[in-house]
Amino acid sequence: MKRKVYEHVLEMNQGYDRVLRSLKALAKHPSLQRGEIRRFEQLAREGRAATNSLTQVINCTLSRDRRGSIPHHPSFSSTLRCGVRTGDAADRLG
Repeated sequence: MKRKVYEHVLEMNQGYDRVLRSLKALAKHPSLQRGEIRRFEQLAREGRAATNSLTQVINCTLSRDRRGSIPHHPSFSSTLRCGVRTGDAADRLG
């Protein structure tokens, strides 16, 4: 299961890289507002960071659950788990 998760995360990050490259190319067009393009770049970076963070939390949670510990949902706490502040990522993604 973990391997599939990491494969999907890799594909997702490759998609974000494509988005950022395309936005960078669009920023060179004089008819487009660079400030707006930069805003979209920042949104893409924030989306990538939040999704990666939440994915790491879920993966760590699944690993713990298989070992027999108490299940944990990321939105219930903002304590550090697996090196990620769980509540922060969950709050940003709904």
